[in-house]
Amino acid sequence: MPQALRPPGTERSDDVQAVGLTIRLLEALGASPGRVGITQLTAAIGTTKTRVFRHLKTLERLGWVMQDPVTDRYQLGLRALVFGGIDQEGEVVRSVVLGRISALAEELKRTVFVATPHTGAMEVVAIAAPSGPELKVTAPVGQKLALHASAPGKVALAFGPPELLGFLRSQDLPALTPRTIVSMEKLDKEVARVRREGAARAFGEATPGISAIAVPILIDGRDFIGALTVVVVGESVPAAEEKRIVAALKDGAESLDASVSRRRPSVS
Repeated sequence: MPQALRPPGTERSDDVQAVGLTIRLLEALGASPGRVGITQLTAAIGTTKTRVFRHLKTLERLGWVMQDPVTDRYQLGLRALVFGGIDQEGEVVRSVVLGRISALAEELKRTVFVATPHTGAMEVVAIAAPSGPELKVTAPVGQKLALHASAPGKVALAFGPPELLGFLRSQDLPALTPRTIVSMEKLDKEVARVRREGAARAFGEATPGISAIAVPILIDGRDFIGALTVVVVGESVPAAEEKRIVAALKDGAESLDASVSRRRPSVS
């Protein structure tokens, strides 16, 4: 039975405490010059390891923090840096990200966006369209993209946490268009190809007549934090043009990696 909405000012104390702990965790991660372990976070915040771990896992699932798979330490994710705006050394990260994808949009004369994992999908967190009279396809910030039917989703399946593929195995894959992959066997082969080539394509798989090409944004060349994506009008791209787009995207992803990671050295 649904709970009745509480009037303002009557929130439960545990709700307020949970929000406060979440904010303190993000602030602690943002103030750190490197990745931080649960023990350090627990000492800094003054609560239990169990509570810190539970909140970190929720934030990781939502794309706000990321965990180093080797050291198990945590740092802010790209989503937090884009929406939070400023890193611990005062750089306006959102401006840097928008500047870089805007330059890429002008170079390719196509819309470019960044998407990050968010509750079983990919979510657009920043977008730029080129100037000029060309036909532009845009997506609003906050739009969700299906993992199995979008280029950024395939990139996440190939380079993100294995739980994403496990999530899809537990449900049917809906056909969004006649081109959508609806078989896990075919999707597994597609994900393997993306992993080999370092780029994903989705030609008319989510929306008829609209396609996309995406590459991973990898911190230190290994930690997946998001996908850099170009939108293409039509359901095919000439091979030479696709090669040019992929090369430009990979250069752009490396640039974004440098912008996010250069002030976050790994802490051993």
